[in-house]
Amino acid sequence: MLDTHSIARKLTEAGLAPAHADAITDAVREAAEHQDADLVTRNDLTSLDLVSNAGLAAMDLVSRSELKAELATLEVRLYRFLLVQSVGIVGLTVAFIRLMG
Repeated sequence: MLDTHSIARKLTEAGLAPAHADAITDAVREAAEHQDADLVTRNDLTSLDLVSNAGLAAMDLVSRSELKAELATLEVRLYRFLLVQSVGIVGLTVAFIRLMG
C-alpha cells in the first residue's frame, strides 16, 4: 500500500510547498492505482485457470489489453472448432439420410 501522507511529508520537509507536495502525491497515488487496476497477476490468472489454458505461464504480469487479446484469440479458435463440428454433424446426418433413403 502506498503511504501518501509519508510522501507528502517528505516532499514538504525537502522544501516543497504543501500544495505542490499534495499534488505530486495525488499524481503518484493515481498512477499507482491505475497500474494496479491495469495489471493482472499470475494468481489472478491461476484462479481463473487461464495460465495453463491460454499459454500465459511464462508471464508474471500481463496487462488487461493483452489478456483481452488472448481471450479474443481463444474465442475465435473456439468458434472455428464449433463451426467445423457443426458442418461435420450436418454432413454425417445428410450421409445417413441418403443411406437410409
